[in-house]
Amino acid sequence: MSSSVASRSTEPPDNDIVFFARLRRAGVGLRHAEFVMDQFTKEEQRDTKTNWWSVFQSEKNRLGTGMLDTFLGPRGRGKTAMASMLVGCECWRNTEPLYATAMELAADIRKSFEDHSDRRRRFERCSLLVIDEFHRADKTDWAERLMESLLDHRYRYKRDTIIIGNDSPEDFVKHCGSSVASRIKECGKIVILDGEDFRLIGDKHE
Repeated sequence: MSSSVASRSTEPPDNDIVFFARLRRAGVGLRHAEFVMDQFTKEEQRDTKTNWWSVFQSEKNRLGTGMLDTFLGPRGRGKTAMASMLVGCECWRNTEPLYATAMELAADIRKSFEDHSDRRRRFERCSLLVIDEFHRADKTDWAERLMESLLDHRYRYKRDTIIIGNDSPEDFVKHCGSSVASRIKECGKIVILDGEDFRLIGDKHE
């Protein structure tokens, strides 16, 4: 199995089944895992001239830099699809990325306090953490402190993080808080994905 998508790869997975298993283990949903598989293994179907693909290439080149990037835009513009592709790049390299919605992340970490598991450490230490549906994150003080603490830990250890939301940039900055906004300004960026609706062109990726 080979692919030009994950150019940083030094040891590709043995076969498609292994790669797909890594995607699912990382938390990528079935629909997006299938999309990633198509993009990695069926290069002739890929339209590399689109703005979406150009943004993906730019983000791929930032992997390993300790980035804290945010994907914003209306539904259906490929935010989750792009983040899943980046998770795919890490899975290709056999690192340990993780994908979760903000609500899933908070619930998982809360449960770790109850059963004394190491779930929080997984989110702190994974090579790439994707936090989707950030606009739906719990607004309680506990949840906000948890998110700030997690992002600060990943910032300090230069571990890549991607946040996904449907907010406008202005609303997102208000929502995430001054500390997280400051981190993004220092080592990340806000990427606006507002191009053609994937759902209307038949690629239902988000």
